[in-house]
Amino acid sequence: MIMTWYRARKHKEKHVYGEIVHPDGTSRNHARLVKDTGRVEFILWKAGEQGHLDDYWHLMGIGWENWFRPYDAQK
Repeated sequence: MIMTWYRARKHKEKHVYGEIVHPDGTSRNHARLVKDTGRVEFILWKAGEQGHLDDYWHLMGIGWENWFRPYDAQK
């Protein structure tokens, strides 16, 4: 139980969760910014799909970090 809490805490410290906002105002939800690299990832498969036990995050191309907006910045 303590190790699960510790892993979840360390995982949260590595990422900032938010969305990609396009210039036309549309958005792609469930993106995250990797703090170490400054790159953005999105969920390719959710847990339970394609045989994955956890969400499967995929690295987006260079430049998408310019359109990233954290969830807490939307208020």
